[in-house]
Amino acid sequence: MPTDAPAATPGGARRVLVDANVLLDVLTDDPDLYAWSAAQLDACADGAELCINPVIPRSSCALQ
Repeated sequence: MPTDAPAATPGGARRVLVDANVLLDVLTDDPDLYAWSAAQLDACADGAELCINPVIPRSSCALQ
């Protein structure tokens, strides 16, 4: 990302929304995706605050 990109939050802090699947790859030590997901988290954490959106189980969704 260019260093001259506008800040997403006040005070110049950047935030990155982390997909739950990336977290699951790391937490479950997925044999196929762990290395890639861990590398992406490390790269993003170097320059931004990592944010996690809540996981909403399908059974609680109104549209099924």
